[in-house]
Amino acid sequence: MKNINVVWFKRDLRLTDHQPLNFALKNGAPTILLYLFEPELLNDGHYDERHWRFVWQSLNDMNQQLKGCNTKVLILFSPAVKAFRKLDTKFGIENVFSYQEIGLEVSFARDRALTQWFKDANINWYESPYGAVVRGARDRIDWDTHWKSVMRAPIESTDFKSTSFVPLELLDFDEEKHTPESWTTKQKGMQTGGTTLAWQTLESFFQERGRHYYYQISKPLESRSACTRLSPYLAWGNISLREVYQALLAHWNVKGFRRS
Repeated sequence: MKNINVVWFKRDLRLTDHQPLNFALKNGAPTILLYLFEPELLNDGHYDERHWRFVWQSLNDMNQQLKGCNTKVLILFSPAVKAFRKLDTKFGIENVFSYQEIGLEVSFARDRALTQWFKDANINWYESPYGAVVRGARDRIDWDTHWKSVMRAPIESTDFKSTSFVPLELLDFDEEKHTPESWTTKQKGMQTGGTTLAWQTLESFFQERGRHYYYQISKPLESRSACTRLSPYLAWGNISLREVYQALLAHWNVKGFRRS
């Protein structure tokens, strides 16, 4: 099999409102969905086991949603260049689709190395802007107009029925055996990752929890439930900022919620 697409997930662990995923599927070539647990990030002091547990849970949730599509998110424990070289050797990569990453120096250095490797390997890398971020912007002129135009644009729907994925049986790299057992066990008091729970958390806010947000936000005990609790889900992209913003607009005139 030659000339495949790869959708590389990073901090966008969802299957909805996902431009790189839609670009890949509309391209028509067989597609691999990929997540990399990169040693450089696993060992970086900015991250903790609780982050990787959340990511692992998010990937499992995505794979539950993909049942019936004869595919899964392929998980590799590998530096990025090494992982893409392995996939290119086995399948022949034509295009890589991902979101731009606004991260740390370690991820920026990885992106610079990948850019050169993709160029040498004659692989196209298409990066979509993340949210309404303009990477490398030199000023803030009209930033709010741009933000609103992005956030009010239609939610991108994904059609999985007419798509072509690299078959599941070809994605057996036996990498999941490297998963630390501590990632696979839920921790009491910590939120569990995944799009399913992200939406349940958002919906519970609008059902009742958020009604008194406007004054409970300043109270440590009450704020724990009165806040949206969406921070980790937004940080890892289980739900897009645009989806949250448009859900807010849809509830704007609900009686008793306007002040919050």
